[in-house]
Amino acid sequence: MNLVAEASNRFEAIRQFGAHSPDITLMDLQMPMMTGLEAMAAIRNEYPEAKIIILTTYTGDAENAKKLGGRAYC
Repeated sequence: MNLVAEASNRFEAIRQFGAHSPDITLMDLQMPMMTGLEAMAAIRNEYPEAKIIILTTYTGDAENAKKLGGRAYC
């Protein structure tokens, strides 16, 4: 497993995803400027093939992430 990029907000996440096309994206829901759910939705809107795993401790967040196209959650 190789770490190819890191991002601290939605805009960096979208830019990094486009630049690196990672096999899997691990998305924390606690991000500055917007939630990880909003960042995930923006990435999936631009890159529908994105495979995103959400990090959360809240079941409700996991359910919302699955509705937005998240593949799994931790």
